[in-house]
Amino acid sequence: MADISDRESFSRLAARLPSGAQAFSSGLIRTRQTAQAVVDAGWARGEFSDDARLAEQHYGEWHGQTAKDLKTALKTVGRHPFWFANAEAKPPGGESFLDVIERAEDVLADVASQHLKTRGEERQENEPKSDFVFFTHGGFIRAVLSLALTIPPDRALNIMVENLSLTRLDRLEDGEGVHWRLVFQNWSSKR
Repeated sequence: MADISDRESFSRLAARLPSGAQAFSSGLIRTRQTAQAVVDAGWARGEFSDDARLAEQHYGEWHGQTAKDLKTALKTVGRHPFWFANAEAKPPGGESFLDVIERAEDVLADVASQHLKTRGEERQENEPKSDFVFFTHGGFIRAVLSLALTIPPDRALNIMVENLSLTRLDRLEDGEGVHWRLVFQNWSSKR
């Protein structure tokens, strides 16, 4: 469940989001509740859909365990100074951060092919806008930043992502490929 009691924060977030943007959530209750709270605070979103690929890293057998319980399991994988394990570490029955990056790459490619126009193309009146918003999780945002900014995965784990924060990336596709620009990251609606 999401804490949606801070109406001021949701109002500030609603004011920063692009009107009419298509919205996606991971489908978890807390991301759907967050999206709805932003709409209730005044955001005029476009179409809304769930995409399970926006989910946080799946921790498999490590899910729900305390750091003390995981101490033995974590001895067998590479540690990370700002995360419980390195990007390659794959919990039994779960996925590594590298797997999350792969999911993120698929999502970005799908959204781009279905919803974005390349530079210079005119958007027809009934076509989707090029803005889209993900209601997702910190690990997924780190994965997107790793891809967009070509940050090595273990370095991307150094990035702090606050709850109820906003990250904006601009995408440009031209004859030389896809380019991303980080406009801002971790903008907090709580300030």
